[in-house]
Amino acid sequence: MRDLRVVVATDSKLARSSWAQFLGFVIAGCFLLWISIFNGYPIVYPDTGQYLVDSFTFEVPSFRTIYYPVFMRLTSLGITPWLVVIAQSAITVFVLYECLKFVLKQNGSSSLRSPLLLAVVLCLACGTALPWYVGQLMPDIFAGLLFLCMFLLLYHRRLSAGKSVALALVVAISIASHLSHLVISCVILVAIGILGAFRRTRCFWPTRSKKQIALFVVTPILAGSFAVALSNWYAGWGFTLSPGGRMFVVARLFASGLAQRYLQQDCKIEHLNACGYLNNLPSNENQFLWGHSPVFQAMGGWNNSRREASRIIRGTVRNSPGPLLWECTKQMFRQFITMKPGDGNQSLDQIMPYFIKNFQRFYPEDVPKLKATQQWRGGLANLAHRVSGVYITVFWCSMACCLFFLVRRRRYSEPEARLFIFVLICLLSNALVTGSLSNVINRYQSRVSWLMAFSCMAYLVSLVRDGRRTGEPQPYEPPVDRRPALAK
Repeated sequence: MRDLRVVVATDSKLARSSWAQFLGFVIAGCFLLWISIFNGYPIVYPDTGQYLVDSFTFEVPSFRTIYYPVFMRLTSLGITPWLVVIAQSAITVFVLYECLKFVLKQNGSSSLRSPLLLAVVLCLACGTALPWYVGQLMPDIFAGLLFLCMFLLLYHRRLSAGKSVALALVVAISIASHLSHLVISCVILVAIGILGAFRRTRCFWPTRSKKQIALFVVTPILAGSFAVALSNWYAGWGFTLSPGGRMFVVARLFASGLAQRYLQQDCKIEHLNACGYLNNLPSNENQFLWGHSPVFQAMGGWNNSRREASRIIRGTVRNSPGPLLWECTKQMFRQFITMKPGDGNQSLDQIMPYFIKNFQRFYPEDVPKLKATQQWRGGLANLAHRVSGVYITVFWCSMACCLFFLVRRRRYSEPEARLFIFVLICLLSNALVTGSLSNVINRYQSRVSWLMAFSCMAYLVSLVRDGRRTGEPQPYEPPVDRRPALAK
């Protein structure tokens, strides 16, 4: 009878613990959605309208992937976009929980209590741009989630098979949702491989086996890439990752002036469509891509420019390798420090007809709600302007603290040190890819800038953990008599 009471009490305690943990997850998810709640509706971006249309028509665009619209349709159930941001919030809380648990579990802690998770999420929600992207109908949140999932899948040796599969699924969704994520993930893996080749940085080499890395990291990356290429083939664009993606690179080369230098020489030998506009080539990426540029149309637009765009890219690389490398480096550092939140969240009266048309078509009951939002009236842009200074200060202070802890403690093999180095590699890779292949805008770096504050909190959590362990009473051990035998 006594054993039965012990079993019932244990089960009751486990049930209360599970419910408390679930409640903690729900509250943490609400913290991450506070910008959307303040706005009165999920945050929209100028590209959100097209994603919304594609989520119902499933038409494959030539310069984007179809899989974030698929994600929107599956999570919203065609009922409301609120379900999309709720799903994004749930995935984010799960990944943050696993990362924090990894930092603690390495040194003996077997569980993560809800108050600690809530404290970390609350700090991220108030001091970083994370809630702006969790609550936005855009694939940008998956950039930061991709980095954290890759970190866990590379360094967490005791991660269970079920959680490894779940994180690998997030990696595949992230890769398939935006083409920049694929390029960035490849750059990260190359950087990790380079670090492992040197003796002093070998401690940052992944700790999981090659088989596990191939199964849970490389396979989802390849699966996401294959899914994108397959959707383009099905749409008639050919088995390619991006039928019109080369035009983004051409726009960057025009903006840097390197493509003009190449065309001035090449147009004397062969005639390209862009040669007819040598004296009127665009000097701005947005002007070329979105400003109805005659050069863009003459080259064939998104769908028929592959051959000429490839020719210009290859020729520019061969003609100016040194200036191109310098331009990419300069763009990387410019993008690294450009991270104000709220990019593209201007008042919706600038894009009102397009948004009203799409929402009236697919979510007619949400049109009054959209018009009543803070974003519609410009209040969201004002909020972004007020908090941008706080976010930037938190980023640089977090980076300084992480560097201080790294140098002071010199425990490079600990999870918090590996997390900081990995995050730094990810932020530089993100800045390199987005700055070199596109134009420098706040959104690209702001969407992942919160990772630095999270790395700093991982260090602080580890310091608190070590402090508690130092303060715990140790078992008594009698002193050892080390006198020589003759003295005894």
